Formats: sequence, C-alpha cells, structure tokens
Amino acid sequence: MSALQHRVVFYGTLASLEEAGVPLLRALQQRFPGSFRPAAAELYGMLQQGLRLSEAMAHLPRHFSGFETALVEVGDLSGRREAVFKALRDWFQLAWRLRSKVISSLIYPALVYHAAAVLVPFIDVLVGGLTLERAALQAAGLMALPWVLWLLVRTLGQAILDLPVLGRLWLAVPYLGGLSYRLDSSRFLTAFGLCLRAGIGSIRGAALAAGACRNPALRQRFARLSEAMATAGCTFCEALEADPLPMDADIALLDVLRAGEISGRLDDASERLARHCQEDAENRLTRLAVILPNLAYLALLVYLGIRIIGFYGKLMAPVYDLLE
Repeated sequence: MSALQHRVVFYGTLASLEEAGVPLLRALQQRFPGSFRPAAAELYGMLQQGLRLSEAMAHLPRHFSGFETALVEVGDLSGRREAVFKALRDWFQLAWRLRSKVISSLIYPALVYHAAAVLVPFIDVLVGGLTLERAALQAAGLMALPWVLWLLVRTLGQAILDLPVLGRLWLAVPYLGGLSYRLDSSRFLTAFGLCLRAGIGSIRGAALAAGACRNPALRQRFARLSEAMATAGCTFCEALEADPLPMDADIALLDVLRAGEISGRLDDASERLARHCQEDAENRLTRLAVILPNLAYLALLVYLGIRIIGFYGKLMAPVYDLLE
C-alpha cells in the first residue's frame, strides 16, 4: 500500500474504534500499516504522559502534517474525535484518488519521454550535430532529468512554497493556482464546519481551521478573519467580505456562506462548500491529467519534426547548390 492508503487505514481504524467506544490508548495499540505502527507507539507513550492527541501529533511532524494536527485539535477541544477521524479518512481517500489519476495518466507519456530521450540525441548523430559519445551522455542526462526534478520537489518543494510571497505567486499561476485554492479552501471549510458543529465559536474556529491550510498566503488570510472578528466585532462573512480574493467568486464562497450564516446553519454551508471544492478540484485535476500528456506529445512531435526537416535539409543541400 502507498503512504496515502496507510493514512486512510490509520484514520479509518481510529474512527471505527472511537465509534465503538474503545479508549484511544487501546486504539493506538492496533497493528497499523507501514510507518504508522511506530508512530502510534510514540503517540501512545506521549498520551500516557498526559499530552492531548493533537499535542502529541505536533511532536511528530515527520508523520503528521499541520492539516492533520489542526483537525485533531478540533476533535480534542470538542470531544468529537470520531467525526475528525472520519473527515481525515475521507480527505486522504480523495488525495489517493487524485494521485492515482495523475500517475495513471502520466505512465504512457513517461515511457514516450524516456524513448525520446534516447532517440533525439541519436537523431543529432545522424544529422552530424553530435558525436556518438556526446549523444550517449546527452541521452543519460535526459533520462536522469525527471528523477532529479522529482527529488528536488520532494526535498525542497514544500519548504519553498511555505514562504508567503511564493504562496501568493503560486495562487496566481493559471489553473494550478486555482487547484491549490480549492484544495486549501476545502481543508479550511472542513475544519471550520467541524468547529462550528462542535460548539466552538467562529472566532476560535477560524483560527484553528486556518492551520489546516498548506499555502501560507491562504493560511494567513483565514487567520486574519479570526482577528477581524475579535477586534472589529463583525460576523464571519463580514470579515470575509472585507478581505476578498478574486477566486472566491469562482466557487460562490461568500454567497453560500452568507446564506448559511443568515439561516443559522453556517456549519452545514461550510461542509457543503468543502465538498463542492473537493469535487471541483478533482474535476480540474482530471482535465489536467488529460491536457499534460497531449502537451508532451505535441512538444515531442514538434521537436522531432524540426530535427527531421533539418536532416533532410542537409541531405538536399548539395542538390540546391547544383541548382544554383
């Protein structure tokens, strides 16, 4: 199983045991898959020392993200850990589906790329642009390039995106920025709806839910809502309206939440909007998974076409010289 599937099993097991009335310490003694077995043992030890579950998870950042810790803190404060565990299980099921779609759509383009990485340098050998040794080195470099980029993204990607300035720039990237906005809005609204349903006020709820966002610009934006409600005495939607983002209109964020606030069902509106954001993000990623391979094919065909035209151009050069 993948790491995401391990998380689904971990939170699904905790949700089932919590619903059955099994104490949390007993639940953490289950045989969880992968890295969650030692993580559960570490959580068990810290809980025995008197820490809350969210506090213990915060001490294990290599296992649990800020999103998970923020949601579990809501469960600790409200006593509704079962709902939180189910929300986390559902979230990681969605993340696993999205990742599976991307991987399955990129398998064939990856094979085409690696074939082209070998073919393209040797076309340059045929047209006389490269020696055989340089072509072999170039092919090896092209073959290694995707793995080097993947390693850089794995090690430095989130650290770079955690800078607020880059977080704002990322939101401005066409299509990908909208995808990031929807996923983080879903995280925030899920946590915020759980806070409201558990009786935690909107001021404290917004502050807790802001920690669920991965993009620092959105995290700061939602944290400002809590500060505005506390200092200016305004409602959640009034604070949101005073700090708008252009993408809010794409999901009718303010309209849906204002209707929920007026009806006294802001928790339902938040959870409904969170589901809408998840579905919209899944549809966007599905379209992106179709577009990217086609762009890769087009770029490869254009390059090969240019090289083939150049090859025949060199072959026909003596004929052109005679004609002149």
